[in-house]
Amino acid sequence: MKKLLGIIVLGLLLSGNGYASHDFVHTSLIVCGPKKIDDVRSLNKYKQWQYYYIYFDDKDNVVIYNDGYEYNTWERRHHSHLDFNQHQKTTTLKFKKNNITNVYNFELIEETDPISTSKKIIKTIKSINHFNFSFDSMTFSRRVVSYPSKKKYEPATGICWNKKSY
Repeated sequence: MKKLLGIIVLGLLLSGNGYASHDFVHTSLIVCGPKKIDDVRSLNKYKQWQYYYIYFDDKDNVVIYNDGYEYNTWERRHHSHLDFNQHQKTTTLKFKKNNITNVYNFELIEETDPISTSKKIIKTIKSINHFNFSFDSMTFSRRVVSYPSKKKYEPATGICWNKKSY
């Protein structure tokens, strides 16, 4: 009986530590967009998608918030279909930092399932937003590529700035 109780207690302790690694407390926030603004929430919905909120912590975890979706480095995140403001998709974030140039190469990955749209889509649509952020020049460039079609959308560039949290 004592052995069983010990196993249960040990199991609970170990499972609690597994969730602790997902605690995210950002230490800095960078906002990127076509021009500097005070608050992206003051823009209409069409212009809001052009802005990226990049949250860094001190453990090399990153969260990017863009167009109503969160992309993070530690898990695939599923978003429900909510009529007009959010489509059903799964998002994740990959990145590499070039320590010589101080440039972050982000890949904002989203996968849209066929059931989330009224169109006759047989395969999952995957798009990758190749987002490059230069910490030294506080600028960014981005280009989205959609798969399986390999359609390339127009590239864009802009500026970035440090922001205090809301």
